[in-house]
Amino acid sequence: RRRLLAARRRAAHQRWLRARRLAAARRASRARALAARRRRAAYLRARARAAAALRRRRLLAARRRAAYLRYLAAKRRAALAARRRAAARRAHLARVRAAAARRRAHLRRLAIARARAHRRRVLAARRRAAWLAARRRAILAARRRAHLARVRAARLRAHWARVRAAARRRAAALRRAAKIRAARLRA
Repeated sequence: RRRLLAARRRAAHQRWLRARRLAAARRASRARALAARRRRAAYLRARARAAAALRRRRLLAARRRAAYLRYLAAKRRAALAARRRAAARRAHLARVRAAAARRRAHLRRLAIARARAHRRRVLAARRRAAWLAARRRAILAARRRAHLARVRAARLRAHWARVRAAARRRAAALRRAAKIRAARLRA
């Protein structure tokens, strides 16, 4: 009986050991499975993180590229605007210069016309002055001629009056002499 009990105890112990081993094996396999699951989850998480990081990097690169392209376009636009502004400024300056040249030419023409008009006026004034002087000289000469003619006529008149008076005196003297002779002859 003792042996039987010992055999039973042993068998029970064996069973218990086997059960413990099985339980330990089951726990170990469960732990392994859990570790594998965790590893897989960690790997998936890491892969997702890596994919997200890649996506983020690509997005940032795309944004950077877009920003750079925008900057280039803005630069091109600014250069174009600057060129257009410079062309407009050049055109404006050319217009201003042309207007100034036109104004200068106009002023020059005006000055020439004014000088011509002045010269014409001066020449006309000179001609008129010369004509007036000639007229005055002619009038004075005519006056002088008339005066001289009057003087000459007066002189001639006086001369002939003197001649006539002398003739009259001579005739009277002759008459007197004739009378005296006639009286003597009678006596």
